[in-house]
Amino acid sequence: MKSIYVAALTVLGLTTAMPVMAEFVSLNAPASSSANWQTAEDYSQLSTQDLRVRSTNGDKRATFQLAHRALKGLGQTANPAEAFRLYKGLADEGFNEARLNVGRMLVQGKGTARDLAAARRYLSEPARNGDSRAVFILADIESQTPSRLADAYALYRTAADDARLASGVRSVAQEKATRLALNLSDNERNAAESRTRQWLGQNR
Repeated sequence: MKSIYVAALTVLGLTTAMPVMAEFVSLNAPASSSANWQTAEDYSQLSTQDLRVRSTNGDKRATFQLAHRALKGLGQTANPAEAFRLYKGLADEGFNEARLNVGRMLVQGKGTARDLAAARRYLSEPARNGDSRAVFILADIESQTPSRLADAYALYRTAADDARLASGVRSVAQEKATRLALNLSDNERNAAESRTRQWLGQNR
C-alpha cells in the first residue's frame, strides 16, 4: 500500500519562520482509527455539487474533499478560509486527518490567524495516534522556542526513526536533530527522549 507519508519538502534552517512540514493530507489518505472513511469510491472524481449534497447529508469524506478543493483552488478560486472552516469542523469531531491539516494551517497562518498554541492542540492527538507527520510539525513548532529545543530534538529523532515517513522527511528530521544535539548535554537529550516516549505512549 502506498505510504500516506509522502511529502513535499523544502529544506530550511531551524530558525526559519515557516517550518518545513509534510504536505497536507490528501483525500485518498487511508483512514485512521477515528475517521472510518469510505474507501471504495474515488471522491476526487465527483462533482462539487455532488460533494456538497453528500456533505450536507453527513458524508465526512465529501466534506474533506470540499475542503481540499477550497484549499488548492481545484475547479474554483482558492479559499483557504473556507478550507480551514471545513477542516476544523471535521477536526473538532475527532478526525485525525483533518486535525493534521488544521494544525498545519494554524502554523502557517493559512486561512486563519497563526496560532502555535492551537496548532499544538490539534496536532497532539494525531501524534499520539502514531502519525509522525504530526510529530515532525510539532518538532518544528518547538524548535522556535529556545526553552523547548530539547523537546524539539526528541521529536525530530522520533520522526527520523519512523520508516513510514518519506526518506526526504526523515533526512531533514535527522539533520535537525543532529544540529540541535550540538547544544544539548547528554542528560538533556536523554531526559527529552524519555519525556517524548512517555507522552507519545504505546502507539510509538
